[in-house]
Amino acid sequence: MKKKKIRILVTGISSGVGQSIYKSLLLSKLNLNIFVGDINYLNIGICQTKKYIKLPKVEDKGSLRKIIGILNKNKIDILFVGSELEIYFFSKFKKKIYLETKTLVSISNYEIIKKYSDKYEMTKILKKNRINYPQTFELTKKNLKKNKIKFPLMLKNKIGTSSRQVYFIKDKKRLDVFSKILDKPIIQEYLSNSRKDFEEFTCSFFKTKESSVIGPFLGRRNLKFGTSWIFETIDNVSLNKVILQISKIDNFEGSINIQLRYYKNKFIPFEINPRYSGTTILRSIQGFNEPEMYIKNFYLNQKLSKPRIKKKGIFFRFIDESYISSKNILKIKKKT
Repeated sequence: MKKKKIRILVTGISSGVGQSIYKSLLLSKLNLNIFVGDINYLNIGICQTKKYIKLPKVEDKGSLRKIIGILNKNKIDILFVGSELEIYFFSKFKKKIYLETKTLVSISNYEIIKKYSDKYEMTKILKKNRINYPQTFELTKKNLKKNKIKFPLMLKNKIGTSSRQVYFIKDKKRLDVFSKILDKPIIQEYLSNSRKDFEEFTCSFFKTKESSVIGPFLGRRNLKFGTSWIFETIDNVSLNKVILQISKIDNFEGSINIQLRYYKNKFIPFEINPRYSGTTILRSIQGFNEPEMYIKNFYLNQKLSKPRIKKKGIFFRFIDESYISSKNILKIKKKT
């Protein structure tokens, strides 16, 4: 008797994160039936699979009801959130979605998402738990008088995703100009880096439903277009310790990503992202497949053992092209 295929839907397939999840699932030896979805039919997803679903924008009225209908119609067992813009929505409604569809949503709970999406609150959590953190404060007139500003510095939105609306500020004039662009600006200490080859460290761990920690997986990277362009897996006892410290401070679930810099002889985390990332596929290639871990642990109720990491090396990202005929686009448009 054939085993039932596990029906998966990856949202945000046009994004780097969605692509990363999808490619990781393709590496899995589990019996999967993978659907992909996005808010627009014109994206790379239509070239990769015939199982494409056009999804409503989560911010639109009635989107939850439509998504529940799509999940029930396609008998989806697990939904992976590939779009950063959908994270709040799916974390907020994951319980309701499960009750009405029996679809597991692979995302941390709403309180965790809310807490760590706020870059200012995140630094306070690190400080409270005696973990290295960058000096950070909200950009207000009161704080400007109270705190001595040292240039250069980083100007960011209090709540933001990836490297969007993050500015390197050299002087007061630039600070005045760029602070007006942001809704809730914060100033963060510039963690200068003397390394010539790699700018940042990007690491992850996986938290099981039994609250066990798998990992961490350590890497360093160069950025381009706000994403990891060159990535190298590494071993480092001090860095390993910092990531394990972070794994114990909260009720995390599934894949958690941390960005750090090495500054003044310390590894300093400046972002904690409770979600999958563009580097998920790079870890999966080396045997640390977090989407597969989620399926095994949260859906199949398997206890996870420490994965065997394959030979270490360096990854290079590059731009590629895909083609689909106008005739086939029209067919897909009619279906969606």
